[in-house]
Amino acid sequence: EAVKKQSSGDLQGAIDLYRQAIQVDANNALLHTGLGSALNAAEDFQGARDEFQKALNLDRKGQIDNLYFMGILDENFSKGSQALQEYKQY
Repeated sequence: EAVKKQSSGDLQGAIDLYRQAIQVDANNALLHTGLGSALNAAEDFQGARDEFQKALNLDRKGQIDNLYFMGILDENFSKGSQALQEYKQY
């Protein structure tokens, strides 16, 4: 349902649903990645990065692409050395 809301442009609705789902299943890495994606689309870049990191911490192998997303965010906010380290790990 959150994915449908995000796809239709209802970013706040998607964010709310992801947060509700995370309250039920806080260790679900896919939910954190989904929330990160919705927050990124809503231009909450720090919140997005935090959620990508949480997902990566929960399931590094399954959410390895989050390193790339985090690198892009860090690069755009003049954190080049941090972005480079993330790209290298990716």
